[in-house]
Amino acid sequence: MAKLALVARFPEFADIIAMCYVDNCFIGCSSVAEGNLKAHMAKEIFSTIDMNLREYYCNNMEILRDFSERSLSDNHLQKILGLPWNALLDVITWTIQYKTLPTKKITKRVAARILSSLFDPTGILIPAILPGRLFLQKLWDYPYQWNDELLPDHQVELAEIIAALQGEQLSLPRAIVHRSPGETITLVLFSDASSRAYATVAYLRVENEFGVSVHQIKANFKLVPLRGKERFTIPKVELLGLYLSGKLALFLFDKLELTFDSVHFFGDNTATLAWLSKPPREGVFVRNRLQFLTETFSFFASKGLPCHVHYVESKVNPADRATRGLSGAELAADHVWLRGPDQLLTPPVSWPVFQPRVVDSPDLSEAIHPVVLSEDSFPLEPIAVELEVEPQPAKPLDGLSRALLPRFGSPLPRCSRFGMPRNSCQPSRSNASPSSGLFFKQ
Repeated sequence: MAKLALVARFPEFADIIAMCYVDNCFIGCSSVAEGNLKAHMAKEIFSTIDMNLREYYCNNMEILRDFSERSLSDNHLQKILGLPWNALLDVITWTIQYKTLPTKKITKRVAARILSSLFDPTGILIPAILPGRLFLQKLWDYPYQWNDELLPDHQVELAEIIAALQGEQLSLPRAIVHRSPGETITLVLFSDASSRAYATVAYLRVENEFGVSVHQIKANFKLVPLRGKERFTIPKVELLGLYLSGKLALFLFDKLELTFDSVHFFGDNTATLAWLSKPPREGVFVRNRLQFLTETFSFFASKGLPCHVHYVESKVNPADRATRGLSGAELAADHVWLRGPDQLLTPPVSWPVFQPRVVDSPDLSEAIHPVVLSEDSFPLEPIAVELEVEPQPAKPLDGLSRALLPRFGSPLPRCSRFGMPRNSCQPSRSNASPSSGLFFKQ
């Protein structure tokens, strides 16, 4: 009843409370005037329930010009859902480093704790994390108990994996979209696979009055199971990579408060891409995943989103990094992984399209066109695939993406320490694109 009364008195309360996480609150705004209004409104709303918001901070301090010094934080280095945010530069920073290897007995438990110490909710550190995850997977082939000391060879290998990450700093801008008139946003996903792992990585291509920019927003990977590994041929594992891309595309569409112009899927295995147009006789495993991809394309078609499948050469496929691994220094300097291939800066309509070699879906209605990206004017013409999909009713999507929200938009406010239950709020679609930020505490 109290909450309903607050909503009745302050219609904006629902939007503000939806951006609260535990004892913190992040509020986005598109202008100084809007940010100033929301900051004062948050103060007034929580004062009605005897909660004093304090330690405000914003990447544009003009928003907080009316607040007393007692209400402001003097620390420009804050954390947004566990990720360090430099409010002065408005960037989010990752430190690529594991915890120190102890000099005492090194057990399987110690190895697992150290190799799980990198906090990476967005997946941007996957290439650096992969060697450690493969090492842990290998330990399961040995009869180790959790408190058994590792063999000397394994201790040396663990030390080398930890030494490959020397605390390199990786900083990316928090603000991605600006909500400006005429802005177009394209969702682009790459997938790849090896005999050890398969992965997908998603980018937003944003074109507006400021130009064209490409930002990595989310990546995911999985290891190929050790048991029954002989059953996973490379085309099948590549299909699992496309399957991850489909799941990630649905997740981002559901959780991001953005209107996409189109959706593009890239893969570098022509055999797997050919399966999309003419299903193989590979059994239930392949058919089920192809069915999921078809339903994914149908979902986007039902939303009026053009959906395209492309071929990309392995050397310019950013997902390749997530299946073979990189050192910390290599990751921090890898432009293709962080920003995608340079060709993404060109208009999507200019990406080369080849005539399909196989079309075997006469009853479907919307084509999915193949494209090739390469570094030297696309000299090879790969197997091209065309799919057509029939729009179907949208299926409910699940999942929660709080870790992504801080990097979208322009302003970012925050309030902390007013005792919100951990799972009491959901992110609001209307607050996902700020241009400056605030920070408050009780």
